[in-house]
Formats: sequence, C-alpha cells, structure tokens
Amino acid sequence: MKISDKLYAGFAIVISLATVVGIIGVVGMQKLKMSGLSMYEKQVIGIEQAGKAAFLFEQIRLDCRLAVISSLTINSYYDDKKWVFDVKKQFESKVALFRELMKTNKELATTDEMLNFHERIMDLFENNYLPAAKQIIDKSINDIPYHNGKLHINVMLSHINDITDRIANLMAGMTELNVAIAKQTSINNAAVTQRFIAMQILLLVLAVVFAIFIAFYIVKNIMVPINESAKALHEVAAGNFDARVTGDYGGEFAIIKNSVNTTAAAIKTHMNIISGVEYARKIQKNLLPPDSTFGDVFSDHCIIWKPRDIVSGDIYWIKHFEGGSVLCVCDCTGHGTPGALLTMLVVSALEAVVRPNNCEDTADIIWQIDKRLAQVFLRKTNDIKDGCDIAVLFIADDGSITLSSGHINVFVCNGKEVQRIRGQRIFVGEGSLKSKDDIETIRIPAYCDNKFYIASDGLFDQPGGELSAPFGYKAFEKIILENHAEKQSVISNKVWATFEEHRGAEPRVDDFELITFKPQGGVVSHGT
Repeated sequence: MKISDKLYAGFAIVISLATVVGIIGVVGMQKLKMSGLSMYEKQVIGIEQAGKAAFLFEQIRLDCRLAVISSLTINSYYDDKKWVFDVKKQFESKVALFRELMKTNKELATTDEMLNFHERIMDLFENNYLPAAKQIIDKSINDIPYHNGKLHINVMLSHINDITDRIANLMAGMTELNVAIAKQTSINNAAVTQRFIAMQILLLVLAVVFAIFIAFYIVKNIMVPINESAKALHEVAAGNFDARVTGDYGGEFAIIKNSVNTTAAAIKTHMNIISGVEYARKIQKNLLPPDSTFGDVFSDHCIIWKPRDIVSGDIYWIKHFEGGSVLCVCDCTGHGTPGALLTMLVVSALEAVVRPNNCEDTADIIWQIDKRLAQVFLRKTNDIKDGCDIAVLFIADDGSITLSSGHINVFVCNGKEVQRIRGQRIFVGEGSLKSKDDIETIRIPAYCDNKFYIASDGLFDQPGGELSAPFGYKAFEKIILENHAEKQSVISNKVWATFEEHRGAEPRVDDFELITFKPQGGVVSHGT
C-alpha cells in the first residue's frame, strides 16, 4: 500500500469515528433540550467541543508529520510539489478551526478551573507548539529536493512530542472537568444524562485512543525506513560508499531504498574514476618541464597553467640544443580527460620530431607533428577535428626568435607598443598540410626591451562582466604594456587577477595557459 493510501485510510477511520460521535451528540443534545436541562446542555456542549478540539489537534499533529513525509517523496525540482503545499494549507485551516473551537470552549466555561485549562492549552499551543510546527513544515518544503536537513527536521519533530503530549493531557483534563461539572449539576432526568455522558466519554476516548494508535502506526511504518535511508546517506556522505539500506520495504519505500543504494554505488564508481583522473593529473604535471629549465633560457619568465578540470588540454614543452632552445605552447582539442590524452600524443610527437638538425626550423617541426598526429588518428573523414593549436619558437642564444604558429597568437611588447603576431589559420593534426612550405616562418631580431607573451584561448574567450562578453585582447595588451617595467611574475599575476575579476560568477569555459618570458641578450632598440 502506498504511503498516501495508508494516511488516507487512517484519516478516514478517524473521521468516521468523529462523525459517529457527532451524530450521537446531536441526538443526545436534542433529548436534553426537550427535557429543559439548559445547564446540562451547556456542559455537554463543552464536552463535545473539547472532544472535537482534541480530535482536531491530533489531525494538526498528523498534518505536521504528513508535510515532512510528503516532502521526502519529492527528489527533483521537476516533481509536482502541489501535494506538499496542499498539506500545509490543510494544516493552517485546521489551526484556524482549532482556535474557533477553543474560543467556544472558553465561552462555555462556567468555572475558574475551566478558564485555567483553556489558558494553559492555548498558551502551549500558540507560543510553543505552533511556531515549532510551522518551522518544521517550512524547513521540509525548503529542503526539497535534496533533503540535506532531514536529520535536523526529525530532531525537531522529536522535540515537539513533549509539547503535544502536554496539550493532549490538558485537553483530556479539560474534558474530564466538564464531565465532573455535568455530573454535579442537579437535573430531573439524571439517568438519561448519565447514560448520555457515559456514551459521549466512551466514544471520545475511543476516538482519541484510535487517533493515537493511527498516529503511532504511521510513524512506525514510515519513520523507520526514512531513518534507515537517512543513516545510509549520512554514512555515504562521511565516506563509507559501501553503506546500503537493507530493510525489507515495499511500495514507495522500496523505490527510496533502490534509489539510495543505486546512488551510493554510483558515487563509489564516480570516486574511483576521480581517483584515476587525479593520478592522471600527476602524470601530466610530470610531463611539464621544470621551472628551472626556463631559468636557463630566459632572463625572466613566468608560467600560469590552470586546468579547467582536473587535467588539462593545454601543455607547454621546452628543450635545449646547441645554439638555442625550442619552446612549444599547445592547446589541444577539448579539455579535461580527452584534451589531456591529446597532450600526451603531442609531447610524444615533439620528443620524436625535434632534433638538432631541425630545431631552428619551426615550420618543419609543425609539419612533422601534423603528419604524426594524422597517422595516429587514421583520419578518413573530416567530420571531427582532433588535433591542436600550436606555437613553436626557437629562442637563439643571442635573444633572436624564430617562430611558426597555428591559431595561437604571440604578443611582443617593447615598452612602447604591443605587437600581436597572429597565428596562421592552420589546424595541426588534420594532415592537410602538403609540406612545410605551407607554414609561415617569422623572425624577430634580438632587442633587450622585448618581452614575449603566449596564451591559449581559455584566456581570451572567457565570458564575463555585465554583458557576459569575452575577455578579449585589448585588456590583455593594456596590462602588459602599462606594466612592462615589472617582473614577468607581477605582470602575469595581474593578468590572472584581471581575468578572475572579469569572469566573476561565470564558470571557466576552457583551460588557462599563459607563458611569458624575456630572452637573454639582445641589443638596445632605437625606435618602434
């Protein structure tokens, strides 16, 4: 049986008993009116109102738990939440009706003791129970769909049980006081009155007892599986991914059990994958040249390499030869694990093709890499582009530079202006290059003021700001020109800080790679 069916069945039985109590009460009151027993009639009305109030309070108590239970069945933002809000409205309407019933009880009170009962009940209800119950319902609704606070909600439920028991006891006491006063009333048809009161008390007690039984049954059959599910989820959150719900549950709780167990298993699998990727990150970082290698080539340098995910599709490579060094900056297709796999192919290709006899021929290096990658991919169609954007530079010992580039821009700043050397529109890895003659070679003389900047498109394409516009080239060129006299680490960190400020709350769209350096040697520049 579904949870909702259990609740509806319990409420139907309780309401049926209440209806029987009401019908008998109406018939009895008519008899007493016919007997002219006005005082007795007033006391019986008080008993009836107290019984209804007690029964209604039990419904309010159950509605509070029903709101918590119904919210737990919603596990997605796309699920229909109408039922939860209907339960909340039902709770609020019953609270209003309970107040009206208690107001009537106050008006029917004939002694100070009755007024005292009323004041104590309403004080507990208005100042203790109702605020806590509303907070529980609102917290349950706000906790949808992840149910992160369900443990706290269960604790709050247990805390108000003492208040509800005190209210129930006071209401039972108020009912008994009404009965005692009615018994003491002098009437002519005492036998009729006694039978009526006995029947009313019996039915009222039966209704209250049955309502408590129904509430206990619901709590036992609903809270136990919920608590076990919560415990399993808590253990998973603490790192025990083998935790499972083991109870033999049916209906909707079987679905909850399967969901919790499936989620725990999926998280365990995911964590194993993350562990593997973390190890892959260590391997990739070991492929990067140590910082000391750059110190041997450049008088000043800085490298900022920040993967968007755990591993990166961007990579850089440097190797010394007699007469100079080869620097390669590469942005492979994609990011994360696919991009990282491509970086390993690129590094392998660089190690194979860059030799002393061609280290100064940057166009030949790119052409050889293109051929090797195309052979690996075994390209038969042009549907998918797997490869990389790449810039290859040969930095001679005298500070002059020879470079070739596919899609990656190289920026040169001499303190007076910034020159952007645009990457050629070639994509390395397609195998479409016929020879190295298809690749442009640019030579830059050695000047002591020159500083070089190479970045992947993860810097320039990042959206941000109010208009979610790309970071672009202007802001970058402005930073490197205005801070030309600073060390490369200061300039690079200013670029990163400005990038982060521009990005704001936007997620990173790609890996971030920025290589900046100042060659050794060079002559003084006399003009632009």
